[in-house]
Amino acid sequence: MLIWQQWQEKSTSSLEAARILLENRRPVEAASRAYYATYQMVTGVLIKLKQEPRSEFGNWSHHETVEMYRTHICKKADLGYKEKTALLKLLSSFRYLLKTRYEADYGLEKNIDMHGSQALWRDANRIIKLLGNLIKRGVL
Repeated sequence: MLIWQQWQEKSTSSLEAARILLENRRPVEAASRAYYATYQMVTGVLIKLKQEPRSEFGNWSHHETVEMYRTHICKKADLGYKEKTALLKLLSSFRYLLKTRYEADYGLEKNIDMHGSQALWRDANRIIKLLGNLIKRGVL
């Protein structure tokens, strides 16, 4: 099973891959990688917070991860109001990243264009940076 830092490294790599895909005008693939960058960062934070993933996989399902972001990260007791509000504002972005990843990976890609994929990358970057900053500050 991966440790939280390894999940964080995967997240950084996936976000960079999404950026490269955008530069090469591959919005569908970039949308999928942007979601995975977020998923990987959130998975790492959950493991850092001592949450136990399914032993056979070392992670949670995608929908479980979004729900756990809401319950275990956004509502973490020792977070301040400002941090909780910022995390909760990004919850809808995380959900939308997941929805779009399904479209990208399973064939409903006609709705994914460069503009939308760039917005997804920005949202993923915001979530990842916020979580990273909270880790650096010792809040997560």
